[in-house]
Amino acid sequence: MHRPPSYPAYISKITSMDGVTYVTVDYIQFLQGAEADRVFRQQEPDAGMDQAPDGYYILNEEKKTYTLPVAADAQVLMQIYNRSGSWDDADIVENEPISVAKLRSLFSGDNQELMGNFPYYITVVDGKVERIVQQFVP
Repeated sequence: MHRPPSYPAYISKITSMDGVTYVTVDYIQFLQGAEADRVFRQQEPDAGMDQAPDGYYILNEEKKTYTLPVAADAQVLMQIYNRSGSWDDADIVENEPISVAKLRSLFSGDNQELMGNFPYYITVVDGKVERIVQQFVP
């Protein structure tokens, strides 16, 4: 089965209107390995390091947001989030499926800023978000 391309982005907010969920995203470049190291050295020449910390570097040259409708049956896969009400208890569960409604609830209150700091891979088909996959970052 051919899977449509997905693109890394930050999610700044998730809203609902007239029964439709919308996600506001800011597309980024999620770089890894040698490419991350090269861009890190260019972007952060005074960092005193030759390699990107943790093997990745996020480049967001054009801070521009897009608000997209989310398909009612969109697949959402998470790596880490606040399951218990305390981030101290958060643990990694690779590609844990959650509902769109659960994701929306995670982007509210005290969790919103922290959840917005994770990159997500966004897949859009026919103008609607069909898949959201959280990228784990240490």
